[in-house]
Amino acid sequence: MRILVDPFNSIIEKNEKFLATEAVGIDFGTTYCVVALASSPTEAYVLSSSKGTLISSQITTKDGNSVGSVKRKLAHIEISDPIYDDYLSAAVSIFKLLATHIYEALGRVISRAVITVPAYFDDVQRSHIHKAATLAGFDVLRLINEPTAAALTYGLTQDSEGKYLVYDWGGGTFDVSILDIQQGIFRVLSSGGDTALGGDDLDFCIAQHISPLSLEDQSFLQQQYWIREARRIKESLSRPYFCDVGDLETKITPEDLETWCFPWFQRTLDICQDTLNRANLEIQDIQKLILVGGSTRIPFVFKRLTRLWDGKIDSVLHPEYAVAQGAALQAYQLTNTCSFLLLDVSPLTLGVEVLGGLIEPLIPRNTPLPAKATYKFTTAVDGQTKMRLHIVQGEKEFAKQCKSLGVFELSGIDPLPKGIPHIELTCHLTVEGLLELEAKECKQDKGGVNASLKINTIRTLDDAQIQEELYALNQNDGSEVLLSIWIKKHQQASDGLHQMEKILQQFPYLFSKEEHCEMTKICKNFSDFLNIEPSHCAESLKEISEKWEIFSSHILPYIERHLTEILKQTLEHEKSDFF
Repeated sequence: MRILVDPFNSIIEKNEKFLATEAVGIDFGTTYCVVALASSPTEAYVLSSSKGTLISSQITTKDGNSVGSVKRKLAHIEISDPIYDDYLSAAVSIFKLLATHIYEALGRVISRAVITVPAYFDDVQRSHIHKAATLAGFDVLRLINEPTAAALTYGLTQDSEGKYLVYDWGGGTFDVSILDIQQGIFRVLSSGGDTALGGDDLDFCIAQHISPLSLEDQSFLQQQYWIREARRIKESLSRPYFCDVGDLETKITPEDLETWCFPWFQRTLDICQDTLNRANLEIQDIQKLILVGGSTRIPFVFKRLTRLWDGKIDSVLHPEYAVAQGAALQAYQLTNTCSFLLLDVSPLTLGVEVLGGLIEPLIPRNTPLPAKATYKFTTAVDGQTKMRLHIVQGEKEFAKQCKSLGVFELSGIDPLPKGIPHIELTCHLTVEGLLELEAKECKQDKGGVNASLKINTIRTLDDAQIQEELYALNQNDGSEVLLSIWIKKHQQASDGLHQMEKILQQFPYLFSKEEHCEMTKICKNFSDFLNIEPSHCAESLKEISEKWEIFSSHILPYIERHLTEILKQTLEHEKSDFF
């Protein structure tokens, strides 16, 4: 039996109209939230109450302070931060407000919901939204990407097929997804975005130009005043007439808005191009460009997109409603038998840290969801009984440069020589983009030890890191790749050195006194070399390759002698057993 928490409990007491099979779609936006309900597999309508259709995402706290842009701020605050709970509580309050909005609009309770998130929200950021909705009493059926939801609205209501690019520029984030819609199957080919590129950034930019003083030199309340004025000007200029900016001594024109905000618009175009490149597509391959989000209403944005995409823009849908309607259609599909299938993709590569701090990819970026991958590895030292598994997300070569999703430990491994135990890590990425992990030691005689981890509440990725991920492959000068090759070479050399040192220690009778002394000295010199940190990647790579080649030529005769001795002992043992 499931017990609902407020506000649903109090609502149910007042009205018994509660249909557990119904589900709504919620666009949890940075500036506004929208709720929609589907009446059929192809029709969804936006709910309206006394507060209208657009529910403000700004919350007033008990002490009278206003908290805005809750989704964006919640996504970029670490759980350990003292103000995390404040923003989580604010998000819960917004979801509770939406529950009341649903009841007022329909006269009945609906607690099941599909909730949209930015396409480039990572696993941790998605879990924050999921947690807030659950604490407010919602039964979250699924989290889906905002541009994907918008494409559902278009594809299911317009009976369209082909490749579509969804350009979603909202209050806090920018998202782009390319989908292929064929015979009711929605397949996401590629997605991209920036979780710190939205209407809030445009408001701040405009405020810097209209404020008589630098915003950095003003108090928080003064800054908020000018940001509110900037938003009012932006929204007014997004209507088909000029606005009088009130007490300001000058009039702001759409041309001013374009001049000030164009750098942010250009960033959206760069992300679109990057997303096209990763899908191996050109602009001419796209049938339609679907506009979503309030920022697409700005005149110069629409004008320039129309010019760039040569009339391929579809603006029939209400941009503020499309995402919620798509979520509602997905909710209908999950609670009824429908004929369409949604195939979303993973936003960033998931991997595990291996020796040297390198990343072994588990689920590559843009893999269709749900996805499952298994990675097998072994111990690094003799007698190792524990293994630290560090899961990361990102496109870099090294774990420290990517986002840490979580660390867990597999213990109880048999204390065998290195390389003998076999460890299996299974990674499952759900349709919601949430990550489940399981690791176990594989044994023939028994099941082996195992450990599992569900990633949901670890520290988040900040804005600069996300942007770095987006352009890492294009901007990298190759030094990371060279360094990763150096680390692999270094590991190979270290293993060779370790093997030779072990032979010197355990099988001294294979050497003459002079040979043992000489090889001990060679191993010591090579060990000292391996302890030197690389300076210039290209030069260090060349040097370690040369040193390893020289060291290999020294140890090879003794390795062969060691293997010959082992073979001899084995044959003698078998001969004695025979007789």
